[in-house]
Amino acid sequence: MLRLLGAALVMAFLILPAVESQASGTGIGIINLGPTTLPDTDKDGVPDAIDAFPNDPQESLDTDGDRIGNKADPDDDNDLVPDGADAFPLARGESVDTDRDGIGNNMDDDDDGDMVADAEDLAPLDPTIGLPDADGDGLSDRAELQRGTIPSVADTDGDTINDGAEVAAGTDPKESDTDADGLDDNEEVTLGTMATRADTDGDGLLDGAEGLIGKNPLQADSDAQPREGICPI
Repeated sequence: MLRLLGAALVMAFLILPAVESQASGTGIGIINLGPTTLPDTDKDGVPDAIDAFPNDPQESLDTDGDRIGNKADPDDDNDLVPDGADAFPLARGESVDTDRDGIGNNMDDDDDGDMVADAEDLAPLDPTIGLPDADGDGLSDRAELQRGTIPSVADTDGDTINDGAEVAAGTDPKESDTDADGLDDNEEVTLGTMATRADTDGDGLLDGAEGLIGKNPLQADSDAQPREGICPI
C-alpha cells in the first residue's frame, strides 16, 4: 500500500507543473503541489521518493548505482570511459558516436556515416573509405584496399595513369615503372613500348637503355634510327 502511495506521489510530482520547495516546521523540505505535498529532506526540488541522495542538496542522480552522485562521479554510467570522453555518459552500453548521428557505434550499422553498412565496409570508422569509388579512378575502395593502392588518390604511383586504367592495362598502379626498364608506364604508353615487358623488341637491351643510346626500343635492329621523342645521349 505504501509503495502504491509513493508511486502516486511521484506521478503527481512529474505531472503537476506548479512545484515549490519550502521549509516545513520540522526542518524537512516540502514540495507543494497544491493540495498534495511531497517530502524533500534536502530541499533540492527533487522528492525524496526519487532522489538517490535525499540528504544531499547537491546530488539527486546516481545512474550507475555506485553511491557516487552524477555530479561528483567522473564516470556516471560506469563503463570505464570518463564522462568527458563519453558521447553517451548516461548509457553504459555506448560511449562512441563516430558520425555524430546520435546513435552509438554499438547500435549504429553505419558508424562512419558513409552510406556503406559496417558489415560491408573495410574501414567502418573512416568515412573517406567505403564509398564505391571515393577517388573516381575506376577502382572501388574495396578493390584499392585489397591491392594496396590509396582509395583517396586516383593515381597512387604518380605516373599520370589512374589506378583503374593501370589495372585494366595490366600494369602495377603502385609502381610508376611496372617492368623496371627505366621508362615510366606513361612514357611507355607514349612510345608504344610494352609497360609490362622490359625489353619490348627482345634485342637484349632494356627499353630505357635503348632510349638513352639513341636506339629504337621497338626495333631489334641496332642500326635503326631513333624513334621520334627518344633523345640520344
